[in-house]
Amino acid sequence: MGIKVGIMMVVLGMMFAGQVTVMFAQTPKRSATQRVQSSNDTSTGKVSNSSQKDSATQISSKIPTQKTQSSDDTSSGKVDPKAQSANETTKKEATTDNSKNFIGIGTLMLGIAAVLGVLLKFAQFIHKVKSKVDIPYSAEDIDKQDIAEKLDKIQKAVEQNPKASLIKKAIADAYMLQRGERIEEAIEKWRSIANITEGNDNRLASRGLVSVGYLCVKEGMGEHALLALNKAINLEPDFDEAYNNRGAVKNFLGRHQDAIADYDIAIRLKPDFAEAYSNRGTAKNFLGRHQDAIADYDKAIRLKPNYAGAYDSRGLTKYLLGRSQDAIADYNEAIRLKPDDVQVYYHRGQANKALKKYEEALADYDKVIDLQPNCAEAYNHLGSLQVMLGHYRKAITDYTKAIQLIKFGEAKLDNSQENSISLIFEDSEFSEAEIYYNRGVAKLELGEFIEALADYNAAIQLKSDYAEAYHNRGVVKLQLNQPNEALADFDEAIRIQPDYTEAYNSRGSVKIQLNQPNEALADFDEAIRINPNYARAYNNRGGVKRLLGKPNEAITDFDEAIRINPEYINAYTNRAQAKISLRSIKEAKSDLQTALELAEQQQNTNLKAYIEVNFSNLISQTDEI
Repeated sequence: MGIKVGIMMVVLGMMFAGQVTVMFAQTPKRSATQRVQSSNDTSTGKVSNSSQKDSATQISSKIPTQKTQSSDDTSSGKVDPKAQSANETTKKEATTDNSKNFIGIGTLMLGIAAVLGVLLKFAQFIHKVKSKVDIPYSAEDIDKQDIAEKLDKIQKAVEQNPKASLIKKAIADAYMLQRGERIEEAIEKWRSIANITEGNDNRLASRGLVSVGYLCVKEGMGEHALLALNKAINLEPDFDEAYNNRGAVKNFLGRHQDAIADYDIAIRLKPDFAEAYSNRGTAKNFLGRHQDAIADYDKAIRLKPNYAGAYDSRGLTKYLLGRSQDAIADYNEAIRLKPDDVQVYYHRGQANKALKKYEEALADYDKVIDLQPNCAEAYNHLGSLQVMLGHYRKAITDYTKAIQLIKFGEAKLDNSQENSISLIFEDSEFSEAEIYYNRGVAKLELGEFIEALADYNAAIQLKSDYAEAYHNRGVVKLQLNQPNEALADFDEAIRIQPDYTEAYNSRGSVKIQLNQPNEALADFDEAIRINPNYARAYNNRGGVKRLLGKPNEAITDFDEAIRINPEYINAYTNRAQAKISLRSIKEAKSDLQTALELAEQQQNTNLKAYIEVNFSNLISQTDEI
């Protein structure tokens, strides 16, 4: 509006200036000629032909003559009527000329005022453009960067400046609300900033909406975030950051192909946009396009060699491809670039765990807890590592700590780092029920059956379709000599998960206790059909066949179990029993000897004692024979 008014005033000023120029170019010449003609008429009553050709110098020399002649006429006491009339006409014309001169000067002044008004409006416009309010940090920046001191300075500057604009005050308020974890209020503050500035400063409005989108995702409101980012793009169609963030929201909503389209636009608008390449790699990971994802991470790293998040994401992709050692190399570089990034230690712990480097994995999860003491996920992983190391009591301590943290609502790993969606492929089902289940496993290993039963009950209460919890609760009930109750739990586990091989194997075992050998065989057959390399099912089926008086068929199953797992102690002892029934004593002794050596290697004292008893009985039987 200000520009339009200014343009109109320029036009008016030019018109007035033109009129003034014409007036000064024409009016004075015409007035002088008229004065010469009046003088000639008074003195001679004729118009001289030569007077029409006189120059400006000649005209001015005749004017005093006119005045002298009039004076002479007065002094002689004679008044010529024609001369008097001419004088009066001359005076009127002079007055008219003076009026026109005043009008011309007024017009000139008005034109000058109009031009000055235009210049003032233009200066105000330039000042407005130069002094447009900017958003120094987005909502995402506040979570990513250690900028607390800078935010404090912004807040202090606004508070100490009485002339600070309402928009600047609102931006400072939005920062403080987010820092105070008053996220919903921060969302509304950013939204109000966008609403107020829309139309006047669309650039500022679109950036406010980007912050709304980020905070909405943080609160799990993906659709609201999408609406905000759609509007930001409508206001500023070439806003590369808005396309990048909208892609992240679409990933969050499971619309990975649409996310890639947004990242493509962001990269087209800004070809060196490293973050957009990295995020596009994450979207491709979701779609199983891991090699394409690695190519995007490579590009991001070339554009931004110190991009720790891209190294972390590329490492995670390599981990998904089973290249855990290569993944660790990327994680190491990410840690070198950003030593306090809790996510990278967490991911490296996963890779070390996959490589069975349990001590290294323990160190990584310890570092996670050092950086984020309330991370229940890290305690959960520490517990599972302790189980693998046989440290069941330590595992129970870690699981208990994880449960306590969950109850206080501090379970999740803080993933507000450079690559905020890098945890998408793991721990997606992380829950309190899972930790109760894991703690039950540790207690089962320690023989604390009542305590283990309580944990499995808690897991099932939290997650009613938890097939694994039903299965393990059945195992505990078998240990507590509750076969019928155990059978019911195995049935439920199979109902929930029909291809659950362990549940079929366990149900077969309880049916043997319930003297249902044929039904047990059917369960073992189904377990082997689902998983042909399931050694335990072959061993158990061999045991049923031996009880049914089929030692040769039993030995065939034991052979298969040992082929699959050459260190399977129970399969050796069971095959020895079958061979004893066939009077193959020498082969039976060989199997028992192998089983005894394996028990010593595995430091399984209970099983070793059982084998020694069987060996002693076999020797006694041989002596009797």
